Amino acid sequence: MSNEQETNEGEAQLAGADESQEEQSTDQERRPSLNDTLESLREAFIQVGEVISTFSKTIVPAVMPILTTVHTVMHDIYLQAGAPYGDTDEGLLQWIDDMSTVRRLQAEAEAIVEKHRQLVSDREFWMNVRARRRAHDLT
Repeated sequence: MSNEQETNEGEAQLAGADESQEEQSTDQERRPSLNDTLESLREAFIQVGEVISTFSKTIVPAVMPILTTVHTVMHDIYLQAGAPYGDTDEGLLQWIDDMSTVRRLQAEAEAIVEKHRQLVSDREFWMNVRARRRAHDLT
């Protein structure tokens, strides 16, 4: 390759790099600054907070009778269970948490038992398939 060709290629590469830098610079100018983005987020969160505040002023009074009924029913069930943590709201909440854990663990245990049943069923199926193949091969 001649010196002139090398020079032309080098100039072309430099020109391409300059164009690339100009494109990046233009992209950066189009993007909002970090401060602008943070300010937009702050304004959005303020609007969300205002909506929640307005909504909560109407929803809380509407939901309170339902929550009171749920609390009364759960408290009665807790008392029927013997109130193991004492007749307090803290005791009721602990008992509800315990019962939730018990139900979750029961569901996990049932899933494991079902998985084992399915594994046994699959194993029996494939044993029958192999037995039929052997019987077929012997005939």
